[in-house]
Amino acid sequence: MTLTATPLQPEIDSSLSARRTIEALRSGVPSAHAVALLGSLQPDIDARFEQLCVQVRDLPSSGRPAGGLLVGGGFGTGKSHLLAHLCAIADRQGFVTSAVTVSKEVPLHDVVRVGKAVISGGSVDGAPGDIIERLAETVDTSGPAWAELRRHTHTASRIDSRFAVSVALYQRPGTPEELNEHLIRFWAGEPLHLPTVRRTLKTLGLAASYHFERVTDRELWAQRIGFMARLARAAGHPGWIVTFDEAELIGRYPARQRALSYAELGRWLRRRSADPTAPLGSVVAITDDYEAAILEGKDDRRLPAMLRSRMGPDDQVTAGAAETGIKAIQRDLLILEAPGQSDLDAIQDRLRSLHDTAYTWQAPQAAGLPPRTTTRLRQHIRAWINQWDLYRQDPTQQLDIQTRQTTTTWDEDPDLSD
Repeated sequence: MTLTATPLQPEIDSSLSARRTIEALRSGVPSAHAVALLGSLQPDIDARFEQLCVQVRDLPSSGRPAGGLLVGGGFGTGKSHLLAHLCAIADRQGFVTSAVTVSKEVPLHDVVRVGKAVISGGSVDGAPGDIIERLAETVDTSGPAWAELRRHTHTASRIDSRFAVSVALYQRPGTPEELNEHLIRFWAGEPLHLPTVRRTLKTLGLAASYHFERVTDRELWAQRIGFMARLARAAGHPGWIVTFDEAELIGRYPARQRALSYAELGRWLRRRSADPTAPLGSVVAITDDYEAAILEGKDDRRLPAMLRSRMGPDDQVTAGAAETGIKAIQRDLLILEAPGQSDLDAIQDRLRSLHDTAYTWQAPQAAGLPPRTTTRLRQHIRAWINQWDLYRQDPTQQLDIQTRQTTTTWDEDPDLSD
């Protein structure tokens, strides 16, 4: 295994930045500096991700959906760090990126809340905040990329006409400036104010060209995610990469929500047929024991059949997507590799240099923990940092560092239901 790292940014040379990075590492938070310092211990996953980025960049000319990757590892093995590392790779290649953490507030089965999290957790050119507005301000509405977005929204099936009319009116001569601003807010998630839109269409002689049907928030948000990716393409980016952390929380949902979550997982990993060429890719992180604990332990392989028993047409489509999500966990999980001794030595050298910068001293080699297969990388890092902190106060101390493995509970949580 080869340890690769991103060059450290200049501000890491300051004592304050070094201390902040140490505290991020101590708490297991993958800050930008920590990610740059440690790089990646997963060359195979890095290579697969590079392939995914190429697939997303080549859409729609390739005619194939890009899909996503599913990565697995135990608690403290570096899944969150890996996702942040992959986001950094995508940032450097010009992608818009979003980091989403599955939680009570962002349940994977809720398309609306996931979509809002994709926007709020988004980053353009490595900088977060107001990403839809920044993309909208960047587009050239007279260029070929915008023309392609207009063609797609006006000709693709199962795309609500609200997106078509928003593209047709945005920055068009005769469109009031306040409506341009409202269209940006619609792209970012607000409802489209149809009376205002209809008045403008009538003024421009386009009233007969657009008809608006009733649409649910869920349907609109499902379409909006693909639209956002195409908006990023129109603004000069190769596409949009979304990462999902802590997807194992699915296992604590009630059965119906688990079934719907598998369907959303399937759709993110195998782009839905109604949206086959969205320039969108995803990486989902889940614990490596999920199949045994949930798919087998709770017999979740029966859940698609439960959806089909409802007999609605939407339920049939959702059941097929749920089967795809379940099969991905069974067959496509990319397991994080455990670091070898040479990797641990290299990481400790980098952290020791960081500790030197943070506290203006020369940290000694840390004994740390034995490289057992059950010892997580996060435990090694905490042990080294704690040891240096204590040595800095009293270099004669004899330390006995002990670890304790955490256990995951898979009990259903009623608070996670709708």
